[in-house]
Amino acid sequence: MKISHRGLRGERNVLVAALAVLGIAGALETASAGVTGAPRTAALDGFTWKTMGDLDNRPINQSNVINIDAEGQGGVDHFYRISDTVVTVGQWFEFLQAYTPFQEHSSRRDNQAVSDLTTITIGMANFPQEPGKIPIYRIGAGVNPNNPALGMSWRNAARYVNWLNNGKALTLNAFEGGVCDITACDRADCFPQLTHNPEAQIWLPTASEMIKAAYWEPNKNGVGNGGYWQYPDGSDTPLVSGRPGEPGAQTQAGPTLIEFFQALPVRSYPDTQTP
Repeated sequence: MKISHRGLRGERNVLVAALAVLGIAGALETASAGVTGAPRTAALDGFTWKTMGDLDNRPINQSNVINIDAEGQGGVDHFYRISDTVVTVGQWFEFLQAYTPFQEHSSRRDNQAVSDLTTITIGMANFPQEPGKIPIYRIGAGVNPNNPALGMSWRNAARYVNWLNNGKALTLNAFEGGVCDITACDRADCFPQLTHNPEAQIWLPTASEMIKAAYWEPNKNGVGNGGYWQYPDGSDTPLVSGRPGEPGAQTQAGPTLIEFFQALPVRSYPDTQTP
């Protein structure tokens, strides 16, 4: 999951979240509307941001295809910031510890699915949970807190950005509203809220916000003549697969996939950066 937030000049911060990996994004402005409790800067400790400008960049089309199926996406008409890594296990664990006392009182669907909260790297120490007992979570043995947080549901990713947006306040409302209204969606057939509330300072990024951050270069074809790179390191050349620290290694993915499903800490390839 990634996140974003607001800052100067009306830019917004975006949190990128999915069922697999979570990230954040947000906006830029001088006001701090919508944020309560601790100062917003404190709530966002541990995140660094990439500012995205070049408003109204063109979306992907057949003449500028990147190395993913995303035709028609990538164009964004507003300033925003996006976290430069996905949310880590340690950051998600902090959220779990804060949310646990309110879990039984929140909207019902995710109360039935512990795995949606714990992800594949955080477990429940007192499972099965006794009636009336608060869950106790722990990071799995041997799991690096800087690994990506994987496997959360959309609803709990939304609770996470709600919590950040509300300054990490320890109230039920801080988890259930602000960016996305969780309480309005507690049926089994309910779909995620696709658009964040307009006053939100931090949110789950859209596909276009993610694609622009990873592939768009405002001056790719000369000053003022932007375009999309084929790969998310600002290059049209496939990334080189290999273990961190190996000469020339740029990614864990690819034809020599390292130990299938093994997560590596964020920034394991510090020389591989998006545009």
